[in-house]
Amino acid sequence: MFRLPASTERSAFSLIELVIVVAIIAVIGAIAIPRMSASSENAYAAAMLKDWRELQNSGELFKAEHGGIGIGVDDRSNPITASLVVKRLVSTTTDDGSASLSGTYGPYLSKIPTNRDNGMRSIRVDGALPGAGTHGWRLDSSTGVFAPDTLEGINAVESLGGPQFERGAG
Repeated sequence: MFRLPASTERSAFSLIELVIVVAIIAVIGAIAIPRMSASSENAYAAAMLKDWRELQNSGELFKAEHGGIGIGVDDRSNPITASLVVKRLVSTTTDDGSASLSGTYGPYLSKIPTNRDNGMRSIRVDGALPGAGTHGWRLDSSTGVFAPDTLEGINAVESLGGPQFERGAG
């Protein structure tokens, strides 16, 4: 039988060494993948909360600058249309809350934030409870509180310390 001299070095890995390396990589992957998944979920929730806060703060600033007139109501506390709410948010406004090029207040937003669940930037005033999924956002005209109009968005905002919203079917 032919034998290699003892001084000859191996130039390849054995099968057992390769199996051990693959097992180590599998263990690292099993640890890292769930953590990356949780990170993307946390990033989504943080982005949804940021968008909601931006919208909510804009409505509150409007109310503060207009003598207590809420973003979703007229000067007699009657609900206004969604298109007027959008105009109030993205245009300059006068003392009475009317959108005007010569207004001295606002604009409060450059555009309505997109709801990351359904891709909509629209606002619904009152109607079905938040979570119906028909618009990007819902405004409760009586309280001035905006809410994501998707259940996933509501859960995301609530999970990071946002308010608890009443839910509709969606």
